[in-house]
Amino acid sequence: MASAPDGNGYWLVSAAGQVHAYGSAKHHGDSPDSYRGTIVDLAATPDGSGYWITSSSGQIFSYGSARHHGGAARSGSDPVTGITSTPTGEGYWQVVADHQVSPNGDARFFGTLLLDEAYDRKYPSFTGTVGAWGGHTNGRIPSSLLCRVERGDHRLRCDAATALLALDAAFREEFNETLRVTDTYRSYDGQVRTRGRWCQQRMCYKAAIPGTSNHGWGLAIDIGSGVNSFGTPQHEWMRQNAGQFGWIHPLWAQQGGSNPEPWHWEFTGTG
Repeated sequence: MASAPDGNGYWLVSAAGQVHAYGSAKHHGDSPDSYRGTIVDLAATPDGSGYWITSSSGQIFSYGSARHHGGAARSGSDPVTGITSTPTGEGYWQVVADHQVSPNGDARFFGTLLLDEAYDRKYPSFTGTVGAWGGHTNGRIPSSLLCRVERGDHRLRCDAATALLALDAAFREEFNETLRVTDTYRSYDGQVRTRGRWCQQRMCYKAAIPGTSNHGWGLAIDIGSGVNSFGTPQHEWMRQNAGQFGWIHPLWAQQGGSNPEPWHWEFTGTG
């Protein structure tokens, strides 16, 4: 539902994508017949001359004067549940069921419920810590204590996942593309397999000894999107800005380090 600018009307959208305009609100179109998931919400431009419709899968459909700025960079299978416009009408925020917020256009990221006091009270023993946390061993952390990031089953400790979402929002604002994640939490068995693959190539040093990797704490990521090559504008941007969001490029992974990996970054906390 969205209100008309003069307060004398509103729009309602059905789960099938039909838009119903009442009072002073003007109809600008219905969603197409083909979309993923269900239609969940509508947001109007500030002057009411257009609106956006969002599906649960994060798709955006634009009508009237509303401009398309991309869909939600959501995590895993959690559905998008809502959308609201920025004051300028040049962007919007989409809300995901796991409390993530996905900014698009000129919308900025300001935080999510994952960082509020309730979350800190729920997990007081490890929020913001580096290394071992929660009383679990490396690579054997229950999935219920990890939060999904990107698509697929990539997971991180929840404060790291939220910080990555903020970093991604800033990256998208700079480069107009999502920060693509290729690896995150790595189970102990996964670490064994990764080490084994490198050892078969006589390059065991390319992977940590199983049970010692920061991937096993849900505090390390491997990323692409140009960051995975030294000297690119994307990599240089990360070097200059990732620290604001609690992410660092460890010395051993830097150019000239003992095992250069431009794609590997680790979370040290935002406190």
